[in-house]
Amino acid sequence: DLAYELGQGVLQLAGSVNSQNDLTKSAQILVETVAQHFKLTANVAILDEIYAVNIAQSAPTERFFTPRQYVGRRTPGHATSSGKVLLAAADDQVRAQLRTTPLEQFTQWTITDQQQLVDELDAVKRQGWATSNNEWDADMTAVAVPLRGLSGQVLAAVTITGFTHDLPTEAFAEQAAELTTVVQRYGRLLE
Repeated sequence: DLAYELGQGVLQLAGSVNSQNDLTKSAQILVETVAQHFKLTANVAILDEIYAVNIAQSAPTERFFTPRQYVGRRTPGHATSSGKVLLAAADDQVRAQLRTTPLEQFTQWTITDQQQLVDELDAVKRQGWATSNNEWDADMTAVAVPLRGLSGQVLAAVTITGFTHDLPTEAFAEQAAELTTVVQRYGRLLE
């Protein structure tokens, strides 16, 4: 297991609310709502350099097995749906850092080509949601949508994750639309 320290991006976002504890509590309420609604594991992640850092995670109570616990850990932005949402909205400095960083391969489906990733992030920005289709963990899929602030800026990404049979690729668009609706309804908790 790789351990990471929380970087400046995490600390800046945490400082933009009353306290990091308030942010985590609000994110936890949101993911519990999302997990029960979709019957899938839910996460809220924020950007830290070119990584997504999960600040809250919840699994539906009906599940016997859930994806690994990643709260507080950096996850690869290029291989996760939350990372792609966050990178698609990132500023030029983050995008420049991404272009100069080798893209690690985690499965045979991980994007490792810089131009392919740029194209993917452009598509994410246009459509308003991202997926990870066995890119970080084999047999795991995920859909993420942005959580936006009042001025439209992306504050975080909200993700649903499941095994491929629970969240098949043909359901991605429908689940993304529904997740967007749920996040818009309940996401004000993080503002």
